[in-house]
Amino acid sequence: MSSNTQAKPAIQVTVQSGPNCEENYSTDGYLGEIGTKALFLKVHASRSHLVVRIMANGNTIRQEGPAMFGTNFDQTVKIEDARFDALATKPGENDIRLVVLSRTGELNYVQYAIVSQGKKAWLIGQVKVTGQLYCSPEGELRMNEKIRPEVLEILQKITKINKISLPSTDEMPEPAIEAGFPALGEGEGIVDWYDECRQIGAIVVNSKGQPVSAKVHFSQCPVHTKNGWRGLSKGDRVTVKALAPVGGHTSFAFEAKGVEVSTPMAKAG
Repeated sequence: MSSNTQAKPAIQVTVQSGPNCEENYSTDGYLGEIGTKALFLKVHASRSHLVVRIMANGNTIRQEGPAMFGTNFDQTVKIEDARFDALATKPGENDIRLVVLSRTGELNYVQYAIVSQGKKAWLIGQVKVTGQLYCSPEGELRMNEKIRPEVLEILQKITKINKISLPSTDEMPEPAIEAGFPALGEGEGIVDWYDECRQIGAIVVNSKGQPVSAKVHFSQCPVHTKNGWRGLSKGDRVTVKALAPVGGHTSFAFEAKGVEVSTPMAKAG
């Protein structure tokens, strides 16, 4: 799992069952079995960083609230009784997306969400993008990592209003060349990406000598915490028991079934 209570030291996230009552949870973010209950996600930001709350729903991205150094954020999150496989991310209801920006343009785009597997709930924190902002001679923002243009447009106004000093694009390094996938045996794969808040991901699987991109749902992932959390990490080397055809409107033709991690990301390659 990603960091659950702090993606970066600049922000602190706690889960509360009331305005002044902190919820007890373990180091892996486990909140326990939750029925119909109101929870509070409380975010505290360091005064040394500017925090922008981003609302993202499909192709719509907008800024929510002010963007100032030392801003505190509060959000009430209502968790319904888990009647389905998982309570995935519902934008603006059980998640908070924040851009955390230093006074010199170091940026972290982070997401926190309360999600469930069965009737167990977890606080999940994941860094979606981390990098450095640069400013061109014409005053346009650039970043050394991929980030949605809509987010850059929001930051363009904010950095100007807050008079944030950014390095010139002349100092921007060349983009790194991503390493290719290692040789894979039949039924082996590499996790291309995995979104813990949405609880889905993609695995590149060797199927009859051809690389196939398959969707993976958390229910097909192995348990890897004492509280029963199922999931994967980008770069994990895995084995896939079967590839099942996927119907409906999706970019995936197959879904991975019976996924097991053979080499975790830290040891892969």
